[in-house]
Amino acid sequence: MYRRSLRVSTISLLLLVALAGLVACRQGAPPTTTPTPVAANPEASPTALAVVATPSAAPTTPPTAPPVATPAPASTPTVGPTDTATAAPATPTTTMPPATLASPTATAVPGDAISAGIYLDDRSGPAELIRSYYNAINRKEYVRAYSYWNPTAASSHLAPFPRFQQGYTDTRSVELGLGSIGTGVGAGQIYYFVPVSLAVDTVGGATQQFVGCYSLHMANPGISMVPPYRSLAIEDATIQTVSAGENLSDLLAHACDAKTGGRPMPVRPAPTFSPTDIGKDRYLDDRSGPVEVIRSYYNAINRHEYARAYSYWNAGAAASQLPPFSQFEQGYASTTGVALTTGRVTSDVGAGQIYYSVPISLVATAADGATQTFVGCYQLHLGRPGFQAAPPFQPLGIRNAAVQQVPNDADTAALLGQACH
Repeated sequence: MYRRSLRVSTISLLLLVALAGLVACRQGAPPTTTPTPVAANPEASPTALAVVATPSAAPTTPPTAPPVATPAPASTPTVGPTDTATAAPATPTTTMPPATLASPTATAVPGDAISAGIYLDDRSGPAELIRSYYNAINRKEYVRAYSYWNPTAASSHLAPFPRFQQGYTDTRSVELGLGSIGTGVGAGQIYYFVPVSLAVDTVGGATQQFVGCYSLHMANPGISMVPPYRSLAIEDATIQTVSAGENLSDLLAHACDAKTGGRPMPVRPAPTFSPTDIGKDRYLDDRSGPVEVIRSYYNAINRHEYARAYSYWNAGAAASQLPPFSQFEQGYASTTGVALTTGRVTSDVGAGQIYYSVPISLVATAADGATQTFVGCYQLHLGRPGFQAAPPFQPLGIRNAAVQQVPNDADTAALLGQACH
């Protein structure tokens, strides 16, 4: 049985993972391509471009928005992803975000999946969120880790950020295992219950073992009608020490019993999607790299989750360069689907800032079946996560874009090569 119980309200939950000072949080109420290691290989944006809002798919009308020029650093070409075509859906729908179902017994997440050598910022599902959380801990990006908590939950269940960060002073790394994930729904709300095992290596060379349960929550994206959009986030957690001789698999199998009554509704296994799939049957909310952000943006468009789409713009850029949200949403009134192809990404870095340029081509399908083709360039920005010293965390987001309509029979492959120059 559990030998030690810890309470997050006195010190931070993450802190409890790190040291002997850990405390367990109180039980609370009942979202590709390989991630781009942002800090290791930053990518950048080109010279200034006029902003044009993403296209409405009316048969003859090009995308419209107030053009606003925004300066950006000069681009520096780097090795980027090859062009990837993406299928678009024919009709809109609202579905609950799927999640990858873990094994019912202790299943180790490969060490390189959350290691400090990659950058993982993915809220596409409960397993992805917990991996991103511990990836942030392993990279010592504590502001980012703190951001995975629901802001209300963080203020009520966690210590203030400085104490949260201080709790990891002696933590070298964390290895993560996942159990069988449960779920629950009600009144447009979605809950997940994620059993975890944690092996914490300290700077002194000791290893500590913990097991526990995270509760995650999000409103159904299809009913999140206006900004700000709230992504999947941690509501609370209970983490406890594992003593010598205790059976880790048994502890993991029952780690969420107190939250689910021992009868969780299992999360259905997610279908296998191509990394480039942005269709309506997939829920993709991934900011691990520039291409992932653009795919998530158009996945939100294809699912008609416009508040989520709007959220991928940097807050300042959205306020200064986009129309009001109601007009943004109306621009997609006749759009039933968008197919996306991305080109070679370029990047630049300076003064702790990372800039990306992503060439794109789009084929938008309207309700009457007509299609339009667009080519352009998206510019994205991220303040280095390790340099962000205090909440709120500012994730990778779109800072501006220039998109223009081209003939449907245009050589988009050739145009992609010049879209960000």
